[in-house]
Formats: sequence, structure tokens, C-alpha cells
Amino acid sequence: MRGKRESKFFECADCKKVTLVGKDEEESTCPSCGSANGGTISSSELERRIEEGAVFDIDLSLGGRDKPRR
Repeated sequence: MRGKRESKFFECADCKKVTLVGKDEEESTCPSCGSANGGTISSSELERRIEEGAVFDIDLSLGGRDKPRR
């Protein structure tokens, strides 16, 4: 049985958002604004920062444009 994969978030220094990163998305740029000024953090790290009051703007939608459905 496989372990549950932890979600990843991109913390952007430019737009000041933390955005959920989809599994098919590039993790070196912000899904919201496209900036490379930031990095990925785990959901457990995000939870720790929320408890400390360090994170205020979280975008749980997957960044980027919607892909057309067939």
C-alpha cells in the first residue's frame, strides 16, 4: 500500500500568495503570476506557518488556465 502524497504549494515573494501546485505543473514558477521568485513548500510546512500567523493569502485553486475538456 502506498503512502498518501503530501500536497505542495508555491510561496511567491512577488504576488505574496501561496498557491496549490498541481501534479502536472512546473514547480519553479508561481502558478498565479508566473514569477520564479519563490519556492515550493509542503502542506505540513504551510500548516505550521498558518498557525504562526505568517501566511494570509492562500489560493487553493490550481493555478494557470483551465485545460479544455474533450
